[in-house]
Amino acid sequence: MNLLQSPPPGDTASPTYQLAARPNSEVRIEFVKGSFSGERVESQRGAETGWTFLGIDLQSPYLDSRPPLAEGQPETRRYRLRYIQDDQPVGDYSAVLSVTTVP
Repeated sequence: MNLLQSPPPGDTASPTYQLAARPNSEVRIEFVKGSFSGERVESQRGAETGWTFLGIDLQSPYLDSRPPLAEGQPETRRYRLRYIQDDQPVGDYSAVLSVTTVP
């Protein structure tokens, strides 16, 4: 299955996306929103156990350009996405994917 195929309609829709580590600790998140308004992006890094809301993106890609927790060091970041329709989250959360940043 292509990770960037259009999502199915309905209440149980779950986003698919891909991560790419880029220089300067940036992470590029590519997604397909299909018929939904956009995507809600959440992340964890390092030993965090709670999810941090990063934003809502209406067009792929989303760029996470936060500096690392420890300057100049790579870190593991985990992400999950959820569809947005009419300003409300809908469907299920995506699978959690992780990537290690490049300082």
